[in-house]
Amino acid sequence: MVTAHNCRDFVQECIGSLLFQSVVDWKCYLLDDLSTDGTVEAAEAQIDGDERFEIVRNRHRHYQVGNYHQILSRREIADEDVFVTVDGDDRLTDR
Repeated sequence: MVTAHNCRDFVQECIGSLLFQSVVDWKCYLLDDLSTDGTVEAAEAQIDGDERFEIVRNRHRHYQVGNYHQILSRREIADEDVFVTVDGDDRLTDR
């Protein structure tokens, strides 16, 4: 899960670090918390149609914990699923 708010300058590197992972069977929810700087457009360009990503555009600010809650409370999330959270201005440094 990637939480993002006004991180256009960093979100593509963040997504790139996810795409670089050696594990390929995953799903990423990218939650945009009302960005006004083009974060979503930059993310969409980097994702380039990769169906493992789902962009969720919030209608009002949820902030970090609220974003976690809205994804973790979804019915399709199984108890045995593993969650990794990354901020939109961060990146994973290892495969």
